[in-house]
Amino acid sequence: MNKKSIIALMMFMIIGIAVITVIAIPSFSNGKKAEAIISNEEVLASEVQAVEEDMGEEKESLKEAEKEEVIEVEEEIVKYKICIDPGHQLKGNSDHEPIGPGSDKTKPKVSSGTRGVATKIPEYQINLEVSLKLRDALIEKGYDVVLTRDKNEVDLSNRQRASIATESNSDIFLRIHADGAGKESVNGIHVLCPGETDKFTVDIYEESNILSRTILEKLVQSTGARNRGISYRDDISGFNWSTVPVALIEMGFMTNKREDKLLSTEEYQYKIVEGIVEGIDAYFTE
Repeated sequence: MNKKSIIALMMFMIIGIAVITVIAIPSFSNGKKAEAIISNEEVLASEVQAVEEDMGEEKESLKEAEKEEVIEVEEEIVKYKICIDPGHQLKGNSDHEPIGPGSDKTKPKVSSGTRGVATKIPEYQINLEVSLKLRDALIEKGYDVVLTRDKNEVDLSNRQRASIATESNSDIFLRIHADGAGKESVNGIHVLCPGETDKFTVDIYEESNILSRTILEKLVQSTGARNRGISYRDDISGFNWSTVPVALIEMGFMTNKREDKLLSTEEYQYKIVEGIVEGIDAYFTE
């Protein structure tokens, strides 16, 4: 029997005792009988008040317990932060920067990327379109999202893009790109990942590798594209300056007519987004 049932039973018993007491004193004089009734009414009122106070305390206890449960649930919800880098920009920057902290080797800060052989659409535009769709899909799933850029008219080096991921305390860093090749027949999706022996990324290699493999698997499933595997690189500035797990997704070849046309369609872009989101979900839950 719960506490509310016990309290209700107590009130019923108190009232019953009061009635029995009144019935049980017929031999008293009218005055004494009235005094007894008054006395019992006072006792009854006192008991009722005590019961009400107990019920009030119980309500407060329940409220506190509910508050604690809400706090516990909120603490269990972990909100991950994703940094998305739409690769390239409207105008490249050929000035050089070190490929990693303390490195003597340098590379151009950023290029404008490739261009569609059939559509003539620049890569930086496709990268941004997919990245914006990915941002919206991730926010809808409850993730926090940071974009390195939300327009093409920027001047951000690859080092700066990696710094945005680090300084925003992002959990992972996704770089969105499309590829180009000398042969038009080359096609498919592949992912670039920091190398195992790269001195700049030794602390993030393992998680970057898991992230890259998980996303590639889901991308191939969602798009039906050819799986070109993982490419491990130690010469990419955007990897070497990153302190969080990072993967660079090559969504397809813009030098292949079929893939170039697919990459420009909303339908195929959403398939890419679906695969990336499923990959991210799997990375954080498995």
